[in-house]
Amino acid sequence: VNQSTPLASTDSIRWTFGDGTSSTDVNVVHTFTQPGTYTVCLRVKKAQTNSTAPCVRESCHTVIVSNPSNVCDQLQSDFNWHVDSSNNRKIIFTNQSSPLTANTYMAWSFGDGDSSIAYNPDHIYDHTGTYLVCLRIGILGTTCVRDTCKTVVILPGTIDSCNFQPGFISHIDSANRRKVFFNNTTTAPTSAAFAVWSFGDGTTGSGWSPDHTYAQPGWYLVCLTVGSGNNTTCTRTYCDSLFVPGNVIPPYNCDTFQLSFGYRTDSYMPNKLFFSATSNAPVYNQQWTFTNTATGSPATLNQNNPVFVFPDTGLYRVCVRAAFSTNCIKENCDWIRINNTTVPTQCVLNSYPNPASSIVTFNVQLDQAGIIAATVLNMQGVALMQYTQTGFTGNNPVTLNIQNLAPGFYTVRIIYGGRVCYTRFQKI
Repeated sequence: VNQSTPLASTDSIRWTFGDGTSSTDVNVVHTFTQPGTYTVCLRVKKAQTNSTAPCVRESCHTVIVSNPSNVCDQLQSDFNWHVDSSNNRKIIFTNQSSPLTANTYMAWSFGDGDSSIAYNPDHIYDHTGTYLVCLRIGILGTTCVRDTCKTVVILPGTIDSCNFQPGFISHIDSANRRKVFFNNTTTAPTSAAFAVWSFGDGTTGSGWSPDHTYAQPGWYLVCLTVGSGNNTTCTRTYCDSLFVPGNVIPPYNCDTFQLSFGYRTDSYMPNKLFFSATSNAPVYNQQWTFTNTATGSPATLNQNNPVFVFPDTGLYRVCVRAAFSTNCIKENCDWIRINNTTVPTQCVLNSYPNPASSIVTFNVQLDQAGIIAATVLNMQGVALMQYTQTGFTGNNPVTLNIQNLAPGFYTVRIIYGGRVCYTRFQKI
């Protein structure tokens, strides 16, 4: 997988695999004819412009190819599952392990105390809930085994009517900036589907795509619950944060405006803080400065409600400067002490494509097999999506479906192998 950045369509790409063969594809699959140790190199050359010398970069990695006769090196445990159409508590499992021979055995654990040695079993759960299902495969007469585990969720109701994902987008009325129009982007599961809205200000509403007028400007967590109808209990809920700028009410006396800020810490990095400006009227063009009192060197961010990672411990002077609609400028400062810093190993991962519209992928390198857990956070640090997959030793592409996310910037927190890493992407 080509992870070069930035990568343009005009770049010249050449892979050499260390066995005398090469390729010019962007991403490539290569089959080695013999086992051994190979040096695989990727060379990227930028197109020559203005008669300047071309820019060339090369990266090489060592690849060890096992002997195909060693079946244990090739053994992988994997499976998929789906819900029976007539019984939402009946799960049908499909074994996708490889290679499977006459000497391969398997053992299933369904997470509720039951087990099976069938090739493609099905299992009926007595209760709704979340279960960790594990499949172990091995080779008879050897100590070679492989395990994989996945989460199975048993929901109430009829699963056919629950196979949908809710979502919505919104826009502000141009005449009344406290009035918001909501557009329900959910594909209705049935003709009897209904929608229930929680607007985040203590009020609720119905209607497929309603509008709502807020009494005060500010941040609100809006939740949409879509039900399938048809006398079932199947519902799905999607939430997203919304900022309502509101209308400035006269008088326009600068002394009447108040500006302050709040913050919260990241649960995994105590030196990573999420800041938000608060005021009694909409603010624009926020400028934040973070000054270490020991060194006197400030860091400046020209963005609204930023996320800032403090590089060192100590006392910091944090200031926010913002303009109101009357061009009145206010500033508020406070002291923040950072007692410890945590920078996880390999804490930054690259997402591609970026920007993205439907899916986004990042690669996770594991020293040993384990669970990869990813959480998608919006700019306010609210968790919108959670995803887990079983990872294997080596490179693991993790792909997230982001079709139901509203356009904007998002952070993904990835936990694996004792590490906490982050990546960011833009949804368009």
